[in-house]
Amino acid sequence: MGRNRIGLQIEGFEEWSESLEKAGGAIQKVTEECLKTAQEMITKELRKDMKKHHRTGRTELSISEDPVKWEGTCASVPVGFDINKG
Repeated sequence: MGRNRIGLQIEGFEEWSESLEKAGGAIQKVTEECLKTAQEMITKELRKDMKKHHRTGRTELSISEDPVKWEGTCASVPVGFDINKG
């Protein structure tokens, strides 16, 4: 996976998420939806811009669309290009 990622970092996240969960919220679901939306927005613009530079299509195929990854309470999603794929 490439190094381009987008994340959401919130100070006091653990306390905030505990309060939200107790109130019936689903912090993990909301976080994933936010990150997926950001990824989709970036990917849409990349695909639009790549039409001007299309030659083989390999670069377009390297646009990252992998799912949200969790490491403890830290969530991230890759954005941009995965050079290893293109």
